[in-house]
This record gives sequence, structure tokens and C-alpha cells, in this order.
Amino acid sequence: PQISKGEYFWLGLRKINGVSLKKYIDKYSSDPFVDFNIKELIDKKLVVIENDYLKLTELGLNVGNYVFEYFI
Repeated sequence: PQISKGEYFWLGLRKINGVSLKKYIDKYSSDPFVDFNIKELIDKKLVVIENDYLKLTELGLNVGNYVFEYFI
């Protein structure tokens, strides 16, 4: 079964490399910045985008469960 949009992020963000935004767009034909409040997470310095990958910052790693709630 296909995973939900939220599961894509909260499962993928547990990986060191994070999740590919391009793969998300290809898979769901949807804009992750519209679907979720990623900009707020970036502003709070909990996630960063590096080479198309959204990943947790060191601060985000420390409060990972808080970050994952954005995708539930």
C-alpha cells in the first residue's frame, strides 16, 4: 500500500539524508510547502533543505517528535 503524504515525511526525516522534495512532488503530484507548514519548521531552524533534501538540523534531531507532529 502507498504511504500517506505525512508518513513520507515523518518516516523519511528519521534518516540522516532526510527526504527528497522532488521525489515527493513526483510521487504525490503535490507541493509539500502547500501540504505542510515546512516554512515554519525552516524558520524555527528545525529543518534545512540541502540539495533537494529536507533534513533535520541538530536542533531538529533533539526535538524530532515535535517536528514529526507537523506531518500528522
